[in-house]
Amino acid sequence: MRTTQPISFARAEAPQLLLLQGTDDTTVLPGNVTALAAALGRPAAVKLYPGLGHIGIILAISKPFHGEARVLDDVDAFWRQEFDSHRWPFGGCEHRLPHG
Repeated sequence: MRTTQPISFARAEAPQLLLLQGTDDTTVLPGNVTALAAALGRPAAVKLYPGLGHIGIILAISKPFHGEARVLDDVDAFWRQEFDSHRWPFGGCEHRLPHG
């Protein structure tokens, strides 16, 4: 089963990762995100959302639940940081993610 887990594919040369985790997740335990980040062998962007479960991360991106957590704002900030004109060969990130 371990060969199907994301930690099996962690490597330092992978692109920068944004790891999102709800602290109340019982499907993927919060410690898994910490282990995955450590397995990369370099810093990763880790965001923990108090009170969110496994589905809560996805729901927080959707229009009806957008106010529940800052997930979409954090994804937008990560996107802007990683794909600005210093790192992205095609120019800067000129569009914001839709907020509804």
